Amino acid sequence: MAAAGYPEAQEKWGGVVVDVPQQPGEVKVSWLQCTQPAIVAHLEEQYAPVVAEAARACAAALAQEADDTGFGQHVMTKGWHVMVVPVSERCLVGASLPCGVVLLSTHALFSCLASAHPGEALLYLIAHQMAPWYCRHKREQEIRAVFSGLGTHHAYTREMELNLDVPINDSSRETLRATAMAAGDKFQSLLMQHEREADEVAAAVLTRLRVPPSKVPTAAQAALHAEQELAAVVLWSR
Repeated sequence: MAAAGYPEAQEKWGGVVVDVPQQPGEVKVSWLQCTQPAIVAHLEEQYAPVVAEAARACAAALAQEADDTGFGQHVMTKGWHVMVVPVSERCLVGASLPCGVVLLSTHALFSCLASAHPGEALLYLIAHQMAPWYCRHKREQEIRAVFSGLGTHHAYTREMELNLDVPINDSSRETLRATAMAAGDKFQSLLMQHEREADEVAAAVLTRLRVPPSKVPTAAQAALHAEQELAAVVLWSR
């Protein structure tokens, strides 16, 4: 896999191989100690069996969901690689990792394990992170971004604002800006739709794992709160 093309992640993460098990249903868990070795080592020592068991349970439930519904059967062709990473590393190359690689931040993991229903919250978190691959969200986002012209409009508007030699009048400039904003709004709407779909998939996984319905909302709230806090940290750090 090193030769297949994830050198940035592998170099940043201390040479850890960013791969996916070829055996269907197999789950591999890696704990990356690149920038916070003491914290990650402590979490691994205490929670490695718990995370591995939860990841295997989610993978099995998701495969059963795909088999029963006929949707998302591509997730049954290979395994999963769950990578626990320090919060500062999660945004590195998450969008460019291969299908089946799931990133869990130490922050989100700790938040789930400290919640009222830690086991259920952890299951929800992992299932929610697996859901984008199950639903093929990444591919849809790439297609929508290209066909919306989002990147083109932003790049062209940026060129104009840098006073490069681009012959364009004020009216056209405003039109381009409006088009870019409209494309951005549509893309944001798509992301919100994907978030709702991930919620539905995670809830379906917990149902298959026989989590009491009364615990699902609490588990979802804890997991999503952890993700929202992480998103704020990642956004601030960029």
